[in-house]
Amino acid sequence: MFSPILAISSWRTISILLPCSRDIWASSSTVSGLFSRKEGSIVIVDVSYRMLLQVKMKIGLHPISAQAENLPFKAEEFPRIIMVDTLHHIKDQERGLAEARRVLAEKGKLIIKEPDIDKPSVKVIAFLEKILLMQSRFLSKKQLDVIFNKLLFHTEFISYGLFHCILLRKLRWD
Repeated sequence: MFSPILAISSWRTISILLPCSRDIWASSSTVSGLFSRKEGSIVIVDVSYRMLLQVKMKIGLHPISAQAENLPFKAEEFPRIIMVDTLHHIKDQERGLAEARRVLAEKGKLIIKEPDIDKPSVKVIAFLEKILLMQSRFLSKKQLDVIFNKLLFHTEFISYGLFHCILLRKLRWD
């Protein structure tokens, strides 16, 4: 039996991040269709009705309208959670990550692909998003580390190009 995967999306992307190997990553909604047939269903969470309509047309993808800060799932329901280019769009990032931790199964993996704000070209993108009133909030690696430690995640950063790929494993509270 296959376990479902939770993909928390932003209003501007439905990309799915797939770990192809330890340091090679593929991002594509077309790949997600293949992935869902192999691995089970993929639940896509987004607040954008337009994006959820696009998701609904793909086999193996199950759209759910919700905010990342208030996920409508049972505790420890998903063995894998994926966030691609999404974290900087979440209003309360710490609360959104705490919710992801809550629904992540014991020994589950949370995979995040997020722009590296320490790169000059990402700073330009962040500035443009601010001008466009997108309410984005990009966090540095140091800021992310503080949140991940507070939420008891084992963290592994893999940086490439303009992005961080972050593999998080849930640590026990006790």
